[in-house]
Amino acid sequence: MTFMSHMKKESTRKAFDKQSKVNGTSRYEGYDPSKVKTDFEELKRLRNKKKNRTWNLLKAIFLSLAFILVIFMLLNLFIGIL
Repeated sequence: MTFMSHMKKESTRKAFDKQSKVNGTSRYEGYDPSKVKTDFEELKRLRNKKKNRTWNLLKAIFLSLAFILVIFMLLNLFIGIL
């Protein structure tokens, strides 16, 4: 995180806290800790996402090669007929 984005988040947080004091509400109102994912679950999700991305890329490469091969085979067949 860059320094500027950090400062922007801090200023937003401070402004929100000031507004909360005016309204008499809390920033953490409605916060449910049971719905928050643990770091381990988040890392596992990201790792699976990365694996899926790699697998999808490999599938796309092989399917495109197969498609090109089929086109060349059909072209060769038509040239052979002529």
